[in-house]
Amino acid sequence: SINDVTVTEGSDPTADFIISLNVASAVQVDVNYATVDGTATSAGDYTATTGTVSFAPAETSKTISVPINDDALAEGTESFTVTLSNNANAVIGDGSGLASIIDDEQAPLSCGEPAYSPSTDQGIFLWQDCATSEWHLRTTGGGSSSGVRYKGDLTGTQNFTSVAEFSIEASDTFDTANPLSVVFDMKMIGSGQDGMDFTFPTGAEPCLDISKPSGATVFVGASKQVFSLPLNIETLGVCN
Repeated sequence: SINDVTVTEGSDPTADFIISLNVASAVQVDVNYATVDGTATSAGDYTATTGTVSFAPAETSKTISVPINDDALAEGTESFTVTLSNNANAVIGDGSGLASIIDDEQAPLSCGEPAYSPSTDQGIFLWQDCATSEWHLRTTGGGSSSGVRYKGDLTGTQNFTSVAEFSIEASDTFDTANPLSVVFDMKMIGSGQDGMDFTFPTGAEPCLDISKPSGATVFVGASKQVFSLPLNIETLGVCN
């Protein structure tokens, strides 16, 4: 079997796994091991590692080390696994060890997808994938039988790098003719949700404003911090 480990990026240079036999063997035992990407990926977060562990008769424990890489990204806790295979003279019990890497960068409030249900949570949800810098905006119906309408715009001081609509129907308006703005009028009913994914240059400071419904607020990041509109998405402050 192989155990699970938790390491801290920047503090722990390696993730050290223990591969063990539950009882000593009278003959040599061999097993292969290999890392498998999860939310943590090789090269960026850790160094891919493979090999073979051999237990001599009477040995019951071996340690393998996987190098952990320290990057400058605020990513939150990520993980990868080490799997066992091609065992000889023993049966694999727990053949997958999970390594959790605790990030040493402080993630901005905007990072991480919030937990919400379009069928029960009505609102405006905004978050950033801080590994890719892509932003996501979702508006939800929250189970309303009469429907909900979100009308507004997203305006930048520089052209948006990319804009992609999310679940926009024929009854919605989604205008990207001006590279400096996105004008939208999104309507949904029941458990529906609409929105967009977008990126912008550093320093562009896009401003999100919604005229309908009046007095709307937006839930930002995995912690769902509440902000009033209009909102400067770059600074999470008031639009200039």
